Order: sequence, then structure tokens, then C-alpha cells
Amino acid sequence: MATTIPLEEPQVISPPYPDLNGLGAESLDPRIIDFIEAENALRAASGLAPVQEFQAALGLTISEMAACLTEGDKEFNWQNFRQTLSLLERIRQSWESQFEPAAIKSWFRKSIPGFGGKTPMEMVVEGRAEEVWHALGRIEEGVHS
Repeated sequence: MATTIPLEEPQVISPPYPDLNGLGAESLDPRIIDFIEAENALRAASGLAPVQEFQAALGLTISEMAACLTEGDKEFNWQNFRQTLSLLERIRQSWESQFEPAAIKSWFRKSIPGFGGKTPMEMVVEGRAEEVWHALGRIEEGVHS
């Protein structure tokens, strides 16, 4: 039976995000922490790994993850948060299907000529995660940027 994931913004105020003490979480918008907690609850109910797992796979700090999840000038809401999170997960999965999984950490911070010299992380923070995902698809098809 498929799990239905709600698109409306969660209304719960959850306990503090694990492992954030002393990592700068106090300066984050509290909605980010609430959204991650709500997302992790949905993922646990569906048997999926928590957000922290692919945050670690991408080699991101909590502040960097927050910057990616509040990408660009998009309004910060539950639907945009989930859409960006989904794109980040697809980027990681596409990478891992083609390359050594651990190498994504350095690639995500590497200046890419096809991105105008920007890093994939900068592209995501600017609201261009979909372009990063499509670039990985082109690499898989043999077209390098």
C-alpha cells in the first residue's frame, strides 16, 4: 500500500533536530527544523532513510543543507521544501548510480564549467537544483559539461 505524503505545511512543533547542538542550528529559521522533523517522520513511516543520511552523503553541514532547502527566491513553504528535498535526493541517487558514492562530496563543491564556473551546491542554493539533476542525466548519457 502506497503512503500518501501530505502537501500542506506541517503544524507540529517537534523536539530539536538531533545532533544540532553547537552546529549553528540556533540561527536557522525554526520552520526548517520543524519541516525536517516532519519529513523524517514521514520517511520513517515509509521505511526511508532520514534527511540526515543524504545530507551526510552530500557532505553538507546543517547550515548548508538549510541553504539548499530554502533555495533561491522561492517562498519557503512545505511544498517547495519537499520539492527541493526530492531533487537533492535524485541528484544523490543519479550520482551514486554512475560514480563512487563518496566522491559526490567533492563534486558538489567543485566549480563546473557547464554551470558557468559555479559549484553544484551554489546552483542548488540559487534555486537551480533541477539543472544539476539534468546535468547528471546528460553525463549518464555520455554528454559531459
